[in-house]
Amino acid sequence: MSRHSVVLRTILGLTAIYTLFGCNSVNMPELAIPELNMPNIGFGEKAEPPLQISVAYAFDPSVTQATLEVDACGLPYTINSGEIIPQAFLAIGKEKFASVAAFSGSGQAVQASQQNDLTIHLQLINQSFQPATKMAQEDTYIAFVNLQMLAIFMDSTGNQVAQTPLNYSAQASLWTPALTSSSVSCVTSSFDDEISRGAGELARQLVAVVPQAMGQNAPQPVTAQATTPGQNSIRTQTLPALKFRTMLKDGNNNLILEGGEALALQIEATNSGAQTLSGVNIELEGSPTLLKAFSELTPSPILFGDFQSGETKTTEIRGRMPFQISETKGELIVTLKPSNGSIVGSHRIVTALQSANPSGGQVPPVQGATTPAPKSSSNKYVALLIGLDQYREKWPKAYKVQKRQLQGLKDTLRTTGLFSDDNIRVLQGSHATRTDIEEALLSWGRQRLGKDSVLIFHFSGQALSHPTTGEVYLVPFEGSPTASAKRLISLRTLQRVLGKMENRLTLLILDTPVTSLLRQAGSVGPNGSIPIKWASGLPLSSQEGTKVIQIRHNPRGRNDGPAEILAGLLGRADANGNGTITLAEFLDDVKSKSEITSPPPKQSPEALIPLAQ
Repeated sequence: MSRHSVVLRTILGLTAIYTLFGCNSVNMPELAIPELNMPNIGFGEKAEPPLQISVAYAFDPSVTQATLEVDACGLPYTINSGEIIPQAFLAIGKEKFASVAAFSGSGQAVQASQQNDLTIHLQLINQSFQPATKMAQEDTYIAFVNLQMLAIFMDSTGNQVAQTPLNYSAQASLWTPALTSSSVSCVTSSFDDEISRGAGELARQLVAVVPQAMGQNAPQPVTAQATTPGQNSIRTQTLPALKFRTMLKDGNNNLILEGGEALALQIEATNSGAQTLSGVNIELEGSPTLLKAFSELTPSPILFGDFQSGETKTTEIRGRMPFQISETKGELIVTLKPSNGSIVGSHRIVTALQSANPSGGQVPPVQGATTPAPKSSSNKYVALLIGLDQYREKWPKAYKVQKRQLQGLKDTLRTTGLFSDDNIRVLQGSHATRTDIEEALLSWGRQRLGKDSVLIFHFSGQALSHPTTGEVYLVPFEGSPTASAKRLISLRTLQRVLGKMENRLTLLILDTPVTSLLRQAGSVGPNGSIPIKWASGLPLSSQEGTKVIQIRHNPRGRNDGPAEILAGLLGRADANGNGTITLAEFLDDVKSKSEITSPPPKQSPEALIPLAQ
């Protein structure tokens, strides 16, 4: 430990004793500012002149007394967050302010004993260091680092003028080899470095809002309580109690975003306040390459919706990296903004970028040509993706799938390494008539399927049920609730056709909300209602034919679209972390949000069929 670290830890310990005995209101010891070598998390930005204000940091005991225990080298290791976080804030503050001092205790106590332009009381709300891919004694693994703090601003007169949350969420690749008989020491510096990097990012977030709190050239005024003439002109920010976390997943889960790779940004948010938050949007900022990767599939801003008190929602934003990338580093800033303009906070994700590797990785497509499947999996994995973004006849509340969502399904399958462009066919809108679907399955699909082949038949669109029989029909482009059943696709018939295709396995995936056939309205069964028959009543497979597994998506919210079922193939479903996702792992991933018909036993040969590598 460096000399400065020892000094700072000693002062923090003495200050904690002052606080414990209630002596933190006057004559509080000032924390010395050490000369630190902070991790460089910038991207070569031009240095800006320091803000001409004097700032005092008042670190709450939740900060100065914080520790975090992690598993390092097979043994517990304690990260001294209470030392690392103040060091980071002091180092950044020294660069950004005319003067900076640091104290331990409440902001009011610091303001009473020291006069500064601005006193900032810092509380630690949450910290976590969670290994995501660590198995047993693995040396290298991925972890998720999260830090959440609250900053409360007080002016020179002691009035609280604003507050803002500070959020940091990132993925880190760690190397911590297990101790052996020949080991000299345990490598733990990477743990401290990641907390220091996160604390440095929080300190930069704080510096960015200081001018706003001081009323100096703020680009957007903070949401304020009304003031009367003569009162302090600095406004008090209204802070919505919306907490969120983010996770950026790449196709092979190696934390390097490579050319042509599919991306998934997962966001979970909770309204922990008592009031409803309306019209929450998701805004993305950062490196042009990453913004382009997401904007081509998902235009911004992205509506997250309304949040009732206590409500938690999750969503996933899909993207795809361009094949040619000039940068080696990228950042993505995720911000949630309610319609009232309140500041919620931002998460900054930093990641490495890499162009496609023509010799062994992703291969960019050639204009006007298709990419052949690898010889090892040629024609073994086939997919027919059907999505209705329009119907010939319009009717209220018809379920439609956007074109970008269907493209997201295709991107996900390409990322698995098993489905080639030649073996993925997409039918949408006016090209998804009943005749088109029959031709694609019985001609195009049958030509590609062999006895060992896996077929994914994915249908996203409206389904209708017969009011007197309960039979289900899928609605093609020319169908409608008032159409003849001859213009619809009988699910029972489709199940039987798929069972006779003679390939090894078929996944029949249905993203289909169901309503009643209107032309039969008024006809009811003997019990007044007929259960919907999603299965024919007979086994979906015969011993001589194809094993057919039906997966019916049960969406949980308006943002839970068709891509959610296949999203596990991007890496989430890899339960044992071995890089291969089997059918059993895939079904286990989707069982909470779907109804599965005829799943195989977990140790059967079918259950071990790989769906992603």
